[in-house]
Parts: sequence; C-alpha cells; structure tokens
Amino acid sequence: MKNVVSYFEKQVAKHPDKIAIEYKDSVITYSKLNEKSNEIAHYLLGQNVKKDDTIALFLSRSVGMISTIFGIEKAGCAYLPINTRSPVSRVLDILNDSKSRVFIVEHRFKDIALEVFYNAPFVENLIFLDKEYESKTDFTDSKKLWNFISTKDSLIESSGWISSYTNKPFSRLEMDELVGNVVAKISANLKKDTTVLEIGSGSGLIAKEIAPKVSKYICADISDIVLKKSKQILQHEGINNVEFLQIDNDNTFDLKKEVDVVIINSVVQFYVNYSELEKVISYCLDNVNEGGTVFIGDIRDPELRDSFYESLLHKSGFGIDKGKINAAALKKSLDKDLYVNKKFFIELLKKDTRVKSVELSDKIGKIKNELSVYRYDAVIKKKNNSTSKNLDNSIVYLPDIRNLSVDNPNIAIDNQQLAYVIYTSGSTGKPKGVMIEHRSLFNRLDWMKSEYSLDRSDRILFKTPYSFDVSVWEIFWWAMCGSKLIILEDGFEGDPQKILKIIKKKKVSILHFVPSMLNVFISYIDTNNINLSGTSLKKVFTSGEALAVDSVNRFRRLFGVNSTELHNLYGPTETAIDVTYFACDKLSKSSKFVPIGKSISNNRVCTDPHM
Repeated sequence: MKNVVSYFEKQVAKHPDKIAIEYKDSVITYSKLNEKSNEIAHYLLGQNVKKDDTIALFLSRSVGMISTIFGIEKAGCAYLPINTRSPVSRVLDILNDSKSRVFIVEHRFKDIALEVFYNAPFVENLIFLDKEYESKTDFTDSKKLWNFISTKDSLIESSGWISSYTNKPFSRLEMDELVGNVVAKISANLKKDTTVLEIGSGSGLIAKEIAPKVSKYICADISDIVLKKSKQILQHEGINNVEFLQIDNDNTFDLKKEVDVVIINSVVQFYVNYSELEKVISYCLDNVNEGGTVFIGDIRDPELRDSFYESLLHKSGFGIDKGKINAAALKKSLDKDLYVNKKFFIELLKKDTRVKSVELSDKIGKIKNELSVYRYDAVIKKKNNSTSKNLDNSIVYLPDIRNLSVDNPNIAIDNQQLAYVIYTSGSTGKPKGVMIEHRSLFNRLDWMKSEYSLDRSDRILFKTPYSFDVSVWEIFWWAMCGSKLIILEDGFEGDPQKILKIIKKKKVSILHFVPSMLNVFISYIDTNNINLSGTSLKKVFTSGEALAVDSVNRFRRLFGVNSTELHNLYGPTETAIDVTYFACDKLSKSSKFVPIGKSISNNRVCTDPHM
C-alpha cells in the first residue's frame, strides 16, 4: 500500500545510516528516527488505540515532534497538532470537539497540560515526551500580600476572608459556619493524641477551634508576620500546644514528625497550577501517618466559574448590589485563581497507590454565599501499610518506559484512514476540525515528488508552525525521497536574519514562505545589500495569501543570480494543503496579478464565472 509510512520505511531500508534530521547541533539517522517512531507506535498500540483515533499533540518543533508524528501514523492513527501558544480554552475546545483520548506534550508545558487533562472529559492518557523542565514558584509577591493583610485589625479580615460581592469581611456567622464545616468533616480523626498540620493557617481561625481538641497543632504559613500574629492570638486564648513553621519557596517545610491530619483550607486557589497542587498533596501524603487524613477545603469549582462570574457581573449574588463592575478586570481577577476540576481527585485516587479514598462534598451549612455555593471540599484518606506511590498509565513519561519494540509495527494502513486533523478558526471563530485521509495526503506529496524532483541531496527547512497545513509537506515530503530535514527552532519563523543564517549554515535548498513573510525576507536582504551568490536555495514555495507581482519581481532581481525558483501554490486546508500551482518564472512582465495556476494531479479546479 502506497502511503507516507511505507515510503519512509523504504528510505530507511535503503539508507539507514544517512542523516535524516538536523536540529540545532544534533543529528539523527534514518534508522534511529525509525526506531524512535516505532517505540512511540508500539506504546500507543499498547494503549489500545484504534484506526482513525486522533492523537492530540502539544509540541514545539524538534526531532521529538517528527518521531512522534511518524509513530502516530505507524500506529494507524491521525495526529492533531495544537499550537503551543493557544490559550487553555482553545485547547479544551479542540480536545472536546475531537474527542481525542491521548494527549502528547513536552514536559516544559506540564502546567497547561495538567490543567487541560483534568478539565478535558475525553482525554484518558497524558504522555510526556521528556522530563527535562521543572517550573519554580516564587512566593515573594504572596508573602508581601499576606504580610499586608495580616496588619488588619479584624481577625476575619487579617485572615483574608473578604467577600467578592461587597469587598468587606465576611460576617462572624459566616466564619463560624466555615470553621464548623472543616471540623465536621474531620471530626472522626480529632482525638486527644492527634497531631494536626494546617497549611496556610492565616491568623488562626481554624487553629483556635481545633487545637484545644488535639495533642499538637502545627500552623504553617508563607508569612512570618502572619505566624507571629496568630501565635499572639492563640496564646492570648490560652492555647499553648501550637507549633509555628514557615513555608519555604519549594512549598515545603521541615516537619519533625509525621502528622495524623493535614488541613489545607482556602489555599488551593493561590497555587499557580495543578503541578504545584500535586506536589503539595504528595508532600502531605509523605508526611501523614498511615490511615491519616488530608482535608482540602474551599476549592474553586471550574464547572461553576462562569455562573460565579455572571453573578458578580450582574450583581445577582445573594441579593447583594455590588455596584458598577468592570467586566474585563473582573474576568482577569477570577482567572488568576486556580480552579480544580473534580477529575483531578478522581485521577489521584486511580494513580497514587498511597490513597485509600477520596470523598468530594459540598459545604455543610445554611448560609448561602460564594463559599457555600461555588466551592467544594475533598477529604483524602491514606491507606494503612502504604509504602509506594506508583502511577497508573493515565499520566506517563516516555523516558520511563522500557523495552518498547523498535521494529516496524505490523499495521496495514488503508488509504481511507485519517492521516491528520487540523483545526482552523472557521468563519465563526469556533475551531473547526479538517480531517484528511491518507489517500489525499499521499496524492499531494506524490505529485510534489514528481513535479519538483526532490533528491537525496536536498535539504528542506521545517519552519511553519505545525498547526498550519503547509507544515504537512515540510514534515513528510523529504522522508519519502531520502532527503534531509533542517528544523528551525520555535519562535524564529518571523526572523529573516535567523532564517538566512540557517539557510547558509545548513545549506537549505527548499523552503516555504507566506507572501507577507516573503516580503519581509526580501526586504531584509535588499536593505542589507546581502550577496546571495552561491546560496544553496533551489526552490522557494509560497502560499496562504495572495502573492503580489511586485514580490515576484523583487525576488527575481535578488535571487536570479542563483536561478532560485519561486512557485505559487494555492489550496484551502480541506483539500489537503494545495490544489493548484504556478511557476513564477512564467509570469509575464505585463501581468497585473500572479495566477494560482493549474490543478495538481487527480484534482480538478472549477471557476465560477459570476465571481
């Protein structure tokens, strides 16, 4: 069967030791690229992927991106590229619309990947290609904020309990109910010999109620000023069984002994992402005794974020008139908080073998306010005899997977199977998935292979963002012909100086520009009087926008010294990249526009005489 996979594997058999890809200062041969792709394919097949399944990607341009895409094709699936600059909302829209079960990302995008994973109902497997990047949290601003808040006179206000509707402290009744909710949900664990740790203890509202019931209470907070104030308050009340610990920048602290109960109430919203929340929970499970409890309270529910926003915006919250609202400022303020999908805790129960149970519940109480309506609590119980924290395969790191086969999978690819899915904005602005079959992809690339005679000496520059369909021929064409791929680092596709430098250094012979970027590139060369004599460029392709006659003439003047060809391609994403082509050396001097040319093989173009 003729397809991109079979053609690539033929080139591997012919030239196993030939360099396939150059990226920065590293190279990889055809055989090694094939092996890496096969490992990914076999892993996916082990996860029971099926024909036509879409595998979503959140990757930057790299060798890993190429081996992953090839591996997906070898597994009989279709790849779905998502721009790494996309906001979480767009990523979720795409994943929910495509119903992709597998999401493959780089570890440096872990924060957004976890947020997406826990909020995308169809995603079952989150796969990290590497383990190189770890984000750091800086608590400097948070410390300054809580140092300021702690100076307030009111105990409630100095603990940060301010209504979003009135910008005033919650009432004593509301606070009594909030503290009562915490006590009620952990009451079975509060005994005379119990040791309790509270993370984010504030001015001691909860400690004041619970400390007298237990043997020892540990208040931990990021602010030393907050800790000093809570110490004064508790000692004034005659409560002397409390220890005070300051949290460091790793969100940890030096516990002298294990504890029986951990309380994290109304703190999670200040964590920067799911990664930080995972780290804190793991630390708690490390330090809580077997059979112990971790209570996480006052969690923002993302399922209710929009209704909370609307209630604030339209002044409909519990009969309170907040006055005039700045919608943009309000949304920005809400988006700063971490909202935790309940799926996070369900996955925690599945993947962390230290966890015996997770109970999610609404608030206990009669007063209707933002604390009781828009937030929920989680009670995590640790197992007895818990010694490990092995994860299941819902979140995996490929570098940790051993003994994957490097042999070509025995998978027959039908020409009507999906090869890739690319989302465009569509006329409404809502992402629209375009599904392209292998027969359409192969026809497009096979035509290009025949029309432009690519050979083993050619070097194609891969610089187009992979979420645009032009990238598809950059990704596959070279591999069908035994040529070489040169990868431009992410972020430099709009830098003419960087592009020219890599063309010269890596001897690039073929590349693509959208016409507007071609103009930038030409202007850079023209303005700087750069001599192009001896440049390796053979062919430059342009598509995606209308190509101007002036651009063609300027190109001829600058690149004519090397007889570099300029080709204008046209085609909507739905037609597998391009459907027409025009060699710009055929453009007459009297032409007022650049034609889109004639149709490629096995396609027919019809024009509307009324347009």
